[in-house]
Amino acid sequence: SGAKAGDLIYVTGRLGDAAVALARRRHHEPPLRIAVGRLLVKKRLAHSAIDLSDGLLADLGHILEESQLGAVVYADRLPGSAPLAAKLTGGEDYEILFTAPQSVKVPRKIHGVPVTRVGTIDDLKEGLKLIGRGGISIRPPSRRGFSHF
Repeated sequence: SGAKAGDLIYVTGRLGDAAVALARRRHHEPPLRIAVGRLLVKKRLAHSAIDLSDGLLADLGHILEESQLGAVVYADRLPGSAPLAAKLTGGEDYEILFTAPQSVKVPRKIHGVPVTRVGTIDDLKEGLKLIGRGGISIRPPSRRGFSHF
């Protein structure tokens, strides 16, 4: 719930790999990002953080709801080679999504894990805005990720 308007949104690793593996009926062993999370806390780099177990849109949605803010996410910045839908809604990646003030220098790698800036937190009343190549607005999928209920 600690995200602030103006924060930058970051993700670790690659997104969508677990969804692609599941679609191909292959086993996917998600990485453990405990050391990354500990460093974010120790160095006070993040205002908010969540693991990507239910999909980027669903889990970012939790941060936005609890922080009562919106976000802009740039689709072409999402790391990995999976299709866009898998990056946005595929769960079980267990990467970390976090927000950090623009004034904080977030490393490009933490404990060897790539960190990618994918968007910005703002006070949008409509929640989340997804931007594609050339600044064109993309309609997010209606399915946001795994729902527990």
